[in-house]
Amino acid sequence: MNKRIFKAEYSVHRLDHFLKDSLKSVSRSKIERSISGGHVKINGILCKRKNKDVVKGSIVEINFPSEKTKYSLEGFSFSKLYEDEHILIINKPHGISVHRGAGINEPTIADYFQFNYPDSKTTGDPERPGIVHRLDKGTSGVLILAKSERAFTELQKKFKKREIKKTYCAIVNGKMRFINGSVNSPIKRNPKNRRKFSIDPGGESNNSKDALTHYRTRCEFQNSTYVFIEPHTGRTHQIRVHMSSLGNFVLGDELYGKKDSFPRLALHAYSISFNHPVHKSRKLYSQAPIPEVFRDYFQNKLNSVR
Repeated sequence: MNKRIFKAEYSVHRLDHFLKDSLKSVSRSKIERSISGGHVKINGILCKRKNKDVVKGSIVEINFPSEKTKYSLEGFSFSKLYEDEHILIINKPHGISVHRGAGINEPTIADYFQFNYPDSKTTGDPERPGIVHRLDKGTSGVLILAKSERAFTELQKKFKKREIKKTYCAIVNGKMRFINGSVNSPIKRNPKNRRKFSIDPGGESNNSKDALTHYRTRCEFQNSTYVFIEPHTGRTHQIRVHMSSLGNFVLGDELYGKKDSFPRLALHAYSISFNHPVHKSRKLYSQAPIPEVFRDYFQNKLNSVR
């Protein structure tokens, strides 16, 4: 059993809504199954009603039954970029989710991390131990994992204070209007499609969040551009939304562009730099090699003009 306990800071009309707000990484269906299955208590009393009121000050306890693994995690090895007793930095492959969420029924980076580093199962959030930031499923590249609670806490602070510098590389559609530039446009969840986010020019929406992205052109092709991108903020889908707003969607992006424009999402977390979360005077820099599919694309473009 995986137990979580919460104290209600305010009154909520529905138990399932309270738990969903408290467990953002857990799907609504999993929460509802836990309630109906008799795995939730309010002030020590079993509750199977998802529409039960939760009064301010109540203690809500939820137990997630251990799920049987239906897949083998043996044979997977991380491409390590850096490791010490506190952190692990890997080159995340594209096509693998960082942690579980709604509709994800396949191994995630969090699963592999727990399998290879069982002592880290209690680091951070039990639903996604060791995970301090994320990359989209289709994005490859540098990803930091915390092996100790101290590192997890300090890395969270660094991300919140924007003390971690990240550089991505991407192949985008068309040519950039400006060689170098920035996009400073708030982002909100798209009300017509919950999977997507969109620009909120006035930043007036209740769920709008500020977002700032810098980009630098590295190479221009006939119908595409290779760019380096530095997100100053870390909003979900930020780079994809901002590039699309310029008319230069990331190739292979089925949500904000055209899926068939590239074999995969042409977005890669190229490098990351920060001061070590525990040994604070130690400056760390990790770089993930440019994916082979990117290099093949560049070579084909060069061959076509010879």
